[in-house]
Amino acid sequence: MRTWFAARKQNKNATVAVDQKVTNLATSVKAELANKANNEDVNKLNGDVSGVKSDLDATKSSIQMARSEMGTLIARNHDEIDQLRRMGQRDYFRVHRAAQGAVRQRLAAFKSN
Repeated sequence: MRTWFAARKQNKNATVAVDQKVTNLATSVKAELANKANNEDVNKLNGDVSGVKSDLDATKSSIQMARSEMGTLIARNHDEIDQLRRMGQRDYFRVHRAAQGAVRQRLAAFKSN
C-alpha cells in the first residue's frame, strides 16, 4: 500500500511540474507572439513613414522649383516687363496708380449673388 501512495504522490508531483512547464511555455509563446506582432507593426509603420517622407521631399522639391520659377517670372520694373513680354508667355498690361487725392473713376459695376 505504501508503494501505491508513493506512486500516486509521485504522479501528482509530476503532473504539477508538467502543468507548470506548460503554463510557462504558453506564457513564453504569447510573449514572443506579441513581440513579433509589435516588430511587424513597427516595420510596417517604418515603411509607411518612409513613403510619406519621400512624398514630402518630392513635394518640397516641387514647391522650391515653382518658387524659383515664379521668382523669375515676376517683373519688378519696366525692363523686366519688356523682357517677359518678349518671351511671349503671357499678356502684360500696364496699370497706373492714381495720385493720392485724385478723383476716382468708376470702371464697372460688380454685382455679387
